[in-house]
Amino acid sequence: MEENKNQLIIKKTEKFNQQDELEGYEAPLYKKKEGSRSKNGIATFVYSDNGKRMELSAKTQEILGIKNQTVYVACNVLKGTVILCAKQISPKMSAITLKRNGSKLIYYSSDFVRFINSVLKLNYDKRVCNTITNYEIKQKENVNYVILKKCEVNTNDENN
Repeated sequence: MEENKNQLIIKKTEKFNQQDELEGYEAPLYKKKEGSRSKNGIATFVYSDNGKRMELSAKTQEILGIKNQTVYVACNVLKGTVILCAKQISPKMSAITLKRNGSKLIYYSSDFVRFINSVLKLNYDKRVCNTITNYEIKQKENVNYVILKKCEVNTNDENN
């Protein structure tokens, strides 16, 4: 008999025993950090070592009717409110240009975020972002705008 030199020889190997491979492993012990990004929020402010920014979701863009990447902003320090809209409805509003990142529009500015933090009294203890859920949607001259309101601080903590 002639031996075929092109014949592929397959050696039998032991089956991989997955149970033995995972022996000795355990689930990591860690405390899951609570997320502060709410699905019901209108804007998220991030204040971290990696950057300070405002993020507007696709939902917010739809509510405000944002067609391009410009948003108009006005603040009332005494009331602790901030207005955002897609068109300038008051001469006292400033235009900011946001950058698109996926479905979000983002405004990168440390000074802007610091100022908004002081107006809305945002608390960054144990977190790097705040999603604004205290807001009101209004309309002027057929233009939707949103009023971001000061965050309420709960002082009735059980630990006090």
